[in-house]
Amino acid sequence: MTDSIDVNAKLLHALLTAHGPMAIETLGCAATMNPTQVSAQLDALGAAGCEVAIDPARGVTLVRTDPRVWSDYLRDMLLGGRGRIIEVYGQTSSTQDAARRIVRSMGARAQGAVVLADEQTAGRGRLGRAWVAPRGTCALMSMVHVPGANHANVVERLFLAVSVAVSDAVIEVAPEADARIKWPNDVVIDSRKVAGIIIETVRHHGDQTAIIGVGVNVSLQHNDLPADLRDTAASLAMSGCATDRLLVIRKLVDVIDKRIAQTDTRELLDTWRGRTADLSQRVTLRCNGATTTGQVLDLDARDGLILRTDAGQIVHLPAATTTVV
Repeated sequence: MTDSIDVNAKLLHALLTAHGPMAIETLGCAATMNPTQVSAQLDALGAAGCEVAIDPARGVTLVRTDPRVWSDYLRDMLLGGRGRIIEVYGQTSSTQDAARRIVRSMGARAQGAVVLADEQTAGRGRLGRAWVAPRGTCALMSMVHVPGANHANVVERLFLAVSVAVSDAVIEVAPEADARIKWPNDVVIDSRKVAGIIIETVRHHGDQTAIIGVGVNVSLQHNDLPADLRDTAASLAMSGCATDRLLVIRKLVDVIDKRIAQTDTRELLDTWRGRTADLSQRVTLRCNGATTTGQVLDLDARDGLILRTDAGQIVHLPAATTTVV
């Protein structure tokens, strides 16, 4: 894991959410600090690897954060953050693997644990696909969710809740972009993928625990992508939104917590319907080795996508085992 650097969360948050350079005095008001203390904190951010631009005439601009300041910021800014397990890695094979280790070590006490990485050497998407994420360009995160006693069909409802939550976060940081949910696990802008979701389960002493993985392309540029992905993938930056990965991560954790806890499934489904790119579309899907083509009718929170096949049958396809062909 990275070494955590203690910084003033209020000052860092002010810089993260600023719409332009901030005067030292304005930063001091936001963080309840005098100018000397602000300058010392800016030096600490620089020493921690953050890139801070200081213009005597215009003010201070945060160019990018470094993962070493992420955990302390999140513990201070997230609801219940101080009691939450937050691990940040400069490099790891996969945040999913790291979260799985936490579950095996702590069981149900791992509820809400968050694992972040600057870079993954073996990142993966659904059904074993590789996740391409050059170092420093993507928000890479896994969260642990321990279902309650009634955990039947938990993965299907989680795909619904988390896909809506990730679209919430993308819309919040990039309100001008036309963000859409593409079932089962993507968020797209102008039909190009900016975020993906993976949900895996692990059993610990007989209890099922879900590990939710999310990747969001934040500052990725066109030339960072392999040639075969340049027509199908995008990023927030490529869509006109310049933001920092830490702000995206904070919003992701907030909205995923809220959407998972939401008991109004009807509202979740209505939100999904309003944002999906799939309703009424003709699609070809593969589930458990069988390929099915038909028209998307709706989504069921328990049983998955509802499809009318070309043969006229109504079928349900679960998100966990279905992929778009």
